[in-house]
Amino acid sequence: MWDNEQKLINQIREFLHDKRYLIVIDDIWSISEWEILKCILPENSIGSRIITTTRILDIAKSCCSSFNGHIYPIEPLSDDNSRMLFFRRIFHTPDSCPSHLEELSVAILRKCGGLPLAILHIASLLATKSDTKDEWELVLNSIGSALENNHTLQGMKQILLLSFYDLPPYLKTCLLYLSIYPEDYKITPRSLIRRWIAEGFIAEERGKRLEQIAQSYINDLTNRSMITPMDIGYDGHVYQVHDMVLSIIKSLSAEENFVTIIDGQQSSPLPTKIRRLSLHFNDSQDEVMKTITTNQHCIRSVIVIGFTKQVPNFSNSRTLRLLDLGCCEWLQDHHIECIGSMLHLKHLQMLNVKFCSIEILPETVVQLRKLICLYVSSVKLPDRIGNMQLLEELSHILLSSSSIRLAEELGSLRNLRHLTITVEDPSEMEDRGTRYKEVLLSSIYQLGRDNLESLSFDYRGQEDFILDSSMGLALQRLRKFIVMKPLSRVPKWMSTTVNLTRLELDISRMEEGDIEILKCISNLLFLRLVFTGHAPSGRIVIDDQGFQCLNEFYLICFIPGMWLVFAPGAMPKLQRYHLTFKPESNSDDFRFGLKHLASLQNVTVVIVPTCATNVDISVAETTIRNATNIHPNQPIVEIHTWQ
Repeated sequence: MWDNEQKLINQIREFLHDKRYLIVIDDIWSISEWEILKCILPENSIGSRIITTTRILDIAKSCCSSFNGHIYPIEPLSDDNSRMLFFRRIFHTPDSCPSHLEELSVAILRKCGGLPLAILHIASLLATKSDTKDEWELVLNSIGSALENNHTLQGMKQILLLSFYDLPPYLKTCLLYLSIYPEDYKITPRSLIRRWIAEGFIAEERGKRLEQIAQSYINDLTNRSMITPMDIGYDGHVYQVHDMVLSIIKSLSAEENFVTIIDGQQSSPLPTKIRRLSLHFNDSQDEVMKTITTNQHCIRSVIVIGFTKQVPNFSNSRTLRLLDLGCCEWLQDHHIECIGSMLHLKHLQMLNVKFCSIEILPETVVQLRKLICLYVSSVKLPDRIGNMQLLEELSHILLSSSSIRLAEELGSLRNLRHLTITVEDPSEMEDRGTRYKEVLLSSIYQLGRDNLESLSFDYRGQEDFILDSSMGLALQRLRKFIVMKPLSRVPKWMSTTVNLTRLELDISRMEEGDIEILKCISNLLFLRLVFTGHAPSGRIVIDDQGFQCLNEFYLICFIPGMWLVFAPGAMPKLQRYHLTFKPESNSDDFRFGLKHLASLQNVTVVIVPTCATNVDISVAETTIRNATNIHPNQPIVEIHTWQ
C-alpha cells in the first residue's frame, strides 16, 4: 500500500470515527479491493450502515463476513417483465411479437435467465435481423445455455461476445477503440469522432462528411446496446460503456494488441509493438517510459486520460496520428520540444496540449500540414499558420496585437470550423492598431463565408470592436458564438444572426431592450446569460414572444433580487433551466413563473447568500420546490447554496 493511500485512509477514518454514516460502494470486482476499502470504515457502534454491490458471490461473502452483514441476491426479471423489455427493444411495443416468433422468443428469454443486460443485448442483436424463423434460430443456437440455470459472469460474457462478433468489421474496430477509456468515463461524441477520424477508422462515403458517417457509427453502437447514452443536452447525449462491455473489449483489445493501457496495475510486460497507448495512471518515471520509448516505432496514438508523471519522447514515432496530452497540467514548453523536430510526423492529425502549462509552440509546428485539430491554452502561434490548410479545429490561441501577418493568415484557413481565440488589445498601436483591427475583422469575415460554425472570442481591447455592426456581417452564418469578454449590452447586430443555435454572453446590465434583441434569434437552442451590474428596469418578464426553440437556458444573475420571470407561453420548448441568483434580504417576493414553462424537465438552482439571511434562503428554496412540485411535468430539481 502506498504512503499517500494510507494517508487518505487515515483521514477518512478520522472524519468518520464519531459520525453515524451510510456509505454505498458500488460494483466491487475483487476481494483485494474490498480489503483496502474496508480499512476506511470504522466500526463506531452508533448505527452506521454500509451497502456494497457486486456480481461475484465470493466478494459478497467477504463483505458480509467483515461486518456481520447479510447478502441480498437481486432477483432476475419476471417472465412478464422480461417479455416487455425484449419486445419493446425489438418491436417498439411490449406486446407485438409476430405469432411465428412466439415460441422462439420464449426459448431465447429462457436462455437469458431474466438478466436485463442479457435480454437487452440479444434484443438489440435481433433488432438488426429480419423477422424470420431462420434468423432467430441462428441467434438462439448461438447463445448456449450458460445463463439458463446459472447466472454467471462467464455466461453473461458469452452473450456480449455474441453481440460483438455480429458487428460489421468497421464497428468492431470502433468499439475496440473505446477500451482507451477507464470505467465510467463520460464520452462526448465530438471528441470520440475526432479520434476515430484521426485513427483512420471512418470510411468515406459519397456525399457525406466524415463526421456524419462517424455519428452514424455511434448511433449503430447505441442501437446495439454496446454504448449507453447518459446525460442529454440541447446538442445530444454523452455516452458511457457498460462496465461488462468494457471488460470484454479490453480483453479482446489486449489479445489483438489493439490498445496498450497503463493504469498502475500492470501484471504483464508491455508488448514489443505498441500501436495505441492510453495512460490512465503512471507513477513510474523510468521503466515504463523506457519501454515505451523503445517500442514506439509502430505507435499511432497516445492519449493521457489520468495522472502521469512523465510522457515518452516521441521523436522516433513516424506513424503517430494522434497525440492527446490534454490532462498533463505539469507539462511545460521544454517537455514538447520534440514536437518541434517532428517534421517527420507527416501523419499527425490531432495535437492536444490544452490543459498543459505551455505558452509557446515551436516555430516548426506549422510544418505539420496534415494537422486537423490543434488544442492549446492561450498559446501564441507562429506567423505561418496559413501552411496548416487542413485545420478544422483551433483552440485556444492568443493572437498577438504585434502580428498583423498572423491575423491575416488566420483568414486563409478555409477549412476551419471551430475557433477559440483571445485577441490582445491593439489600442496603443495607433494607426497600426486600426490596420490590425481591419485585418482581423476581414479574416473573421472570410472564415464565416467559408466553413466557420463555432467561434469563442475574447477581446482585450475596447468593446466597440464587438458591438460594431461590421462584426455582425462577419458572423451571419455562425451556429455557435461565445463571447468571453464582459459587455455593457447585447450587440444590436445579434438580432440578424438567425443561424445561431448556441450563444453565451456576459452582460453588465439587465435591460428589456437586450432581451428583445435576443428574442430575434429564432433558432436558438442553448443560451447562457451572465448579468453582473445593475437592472435599471427591475425584473424582466419573458412573454410568449421569441425563444420558441430554446431547449436549455443558463441564467446567472449577480444583481441582488433580480432574475427573469416567465409569463404564460414563455419558452415553450425549454427543458433544462439553470438559475444562479442573489436573493435580497427580507424579501418575500420570489416569483419565478416556473409553472409557465410547459416542457420543463430539469431545474438546477444555485443561491448566492451574499445579501440574504438564512430565512431568505429557506423561503427562496421552499418557493422553488413548491413550484416544481405542482408542475405537471414533475421536473427534477436540484438546489445548492453558493460556497
